[in-house]
Amino acid sequence: MDDHFSHGTVQSYWGGSSNAATHLDAMHYCGMLSVARRNAGIRFNAAHQHQLGPTDAAGRGERMDQQVDAAVRIYAPLPSASLSFLLRRLRNAAPRWHGELKGAVQRAKERLSHTRIDGVDWYWPTEVNPVRYAPPETARLLAPFDLMVWDRDRFELLWGWKYRFEAYTPAPKRKLGYYALPLLWRDCVIGWALSVKNGELQSEFGYIESRPPRNADIRLLVRKEGTPTPKGVEVAIGDLLDPVSVQKALDGVDKLYLLNAVTPDELTQGLIAYDLAKRLKLKHCLSLGLPCGPLQGCSTASKIAVENALREFDVPFTIIRPNYFGQNDATLKDALTKAGIYPMPLGQVGVSAVDIRDIAEATAIALISDGHLGKPTTSPVRRR
Repeated sequence: MDDHFSHGTVQSYWGGSSNAATHLDAMHYCGMLSVARRNAGIRFNAAHQHQLGPTDAAGRGERMDQQVDAAVRIYAPLPSASLSFLLRRLRNAAPRWHGELKGAVQRAKERLSHTRIDGVDWYWPTEVNPVRYAPPETARLLAPFDLMVWDRDRFELLWGWKYRFEAYTPAPKRKLGYYALPLLWRDCVIGWALSVKNGELQSEFGYIESRPPRNADIRLLVRKEGTPTPKGVEVAIGDLLDPVSVQKALDGVDKLYLLNAVTPDELTQGLIAYDLAKRLKLKHCLSLGLPCGPLQGCSTASKIAVENALREFDVPFTIIRPNYFGQNDATLKDALTKAGIYPMPLGQVGVSAVDIRDIAEATAIALISDGHLGKPTTSPVRRR
């Protein structure tokens, strides 16, 4: 070994000098050594002679593309910035081909499968077909440098919050905890777990939404096949005016949230649904009722009749009473910017608006938690 690799001394990281032949790990990493055998846990190394690599530009490019594909198969999917960062790290694996990296990155972006989501380009291997699937009902703790966690920017893009490993952060500045690990539930990272107090590792959980996730199976009744629906939701095809399809959709269901459109037959839809809810002895029904303010609009009579029917049918119920939907203002752009008017009926007092996501939040709380039967819900959580 000394004869083969006797190349003098090198300067170490700390400024001293050492014999190059003793840097076995670095030499093994660079492919200069291979492990010939082990004896009692001790490695015996042998010099490794590589075959001659490609000398022409095309051959070097092909070899670099192979390394790129191997790295992408491990770490994909990757946003554009992360892909470039990862591939630049290949200069450590093949320092002699450092000049080939720029071209390899460009070819990768042309060759790999990709799509654009919310202004960000994502890349993955061409042989991978990302299809929707039902994630396992499993919770896992992820290591700080897990393949899903190591790229903090990608982590934030995927799950909408920043994770930092705080073991080396001064205690007063920690937000998650000394050894907080990302908590993966199904296919979402919903929070973190583990902390150290008084020198002991403790199982403590924190959640992005300040509470554990709700676990409920959902069936959604839609009119047409292929209607876009949320991930993980069971879909039933039918129509609220068709009692047979509604009854089929309610089979095995214990709670109902009725959200029907403002149409001439809105009352008929509601009566059919709640009559079936009574006959099937559902545990709880929710209805999107009239707003809290003055009763105005063409659907007032229908909603009053539906609410009265709920009481007469003797079905356990909760009525959600939101105010004006804040998202409606998105349709007023021309009136606001061109005519300079706000066409909604404000009256003398004004109108309070609510985010439709908060209505969904209030509905979910009323459906799966106790204490809401027979009560109107008028104050959804406030979204900042």
